Amino acid sequence: MKERRLGADPFDNVSRSNIRKAAKKRARRALEDAESFALIDAAREDRQLKYMFAMLAGLRREYLVTLTWGDVKLNAPIPFIQLHEEQTKNAHSDVLPLHPRLVTVLKALPEGMPAKRVVDSVPDVKTLVKDLRAAGVAPVDERGRRVDYHALRHTFATNLDRTGSTRATKKALMRHADADVTDGYSHAHLAEMHAAVCRLPDPMIAIVKVESAIKTGTSGEVSGNLRSGSHTGHGSDAHRNTLK
Repeated sequence: MKERRLGADPFDNVSRSNIRKAAKKRARRALEDAESFALIDAAREDRQLKYMFAMLAGLRREYLVTLTWGDVKLNAPIPFIQLHEEQTKNAHSDVLPLHPRLVTVLKALPEGMPAKRVVDSVPDVKTLVKDLRAAGVAPVDERGRRVDYHALRHTFATNLDRTGSTRATKKALMRHADADVTDGYSHAHLAEMHAAVCRLPDPMIAIVKVESAIKTGTSGEVSGNLRSGSHTGHGSDAHRNTLK
C-alpha cells in the first residue's frame, strides 16, 4: 500500500478556541427521571406525546414530523412503528417497538387515515425552554450542557444503559449505522428490543398516580408521596435539589 502524506495540516487554520466553542455549543445532557416526569407534567397535553416520542422511542425530530398513522401498528402482538429507508440514517427500513405508555396515549387519540401525520409539528426551542422552566429544569446546567429536543433522545439512550440494555439492542433501538455493530443487529430481535423499551421509566407515572388518587379520594396522600420523592426513578434526589 502506497503511503500518502499531506503537504500541510488541514486543521492548522482551526483555532483551539473555535473547537472548544463548537464542542460547548453541541454539549447536551440527558434528563434525570424526576426531570423527565416534571417536564411531561408541565407540558401542555398536545406536547407531552411529542416529548415522549423522543424520551421513549428515541425519534429524531425530522422522523417524527413525517410519521403517519399508517406507520403505527398499535394492534400488533408487539406494538411498533415502521420507519422507512428514507427516514433512517442506516439506509434500512426499521421497526421500532413502542413503550407501553406511548401505546396507551396513541390509542386514546382519534386515529387518522394512513397517510395522515401523527403530529403536526415538533416544539421549537423557545417552547421547550418555556416548558423546562415551568418544570423547574434548567435549560442549561452549570457545566454549559443544554437540554434541547435532541437531548431527549440522549435521555432515551442513557435510560437504555441504566436499565441494562445490551450494546447491540441499544444500537438497534438508536438506529445507528456504525459498521462495527452491523452484525449485532441480527441478534437484537424485536422481542428483545421491546423488553428493553418496556424497562424504561414512564414519564407520566406521576400524573397517572395523581389522577387515580383523585378518583379514589386519596389525592392528598399521593401528592405528599410525590413531593417527598417516594416515586421510583433515577435521579429523583438530583431533581429535588435542582428545584430548591
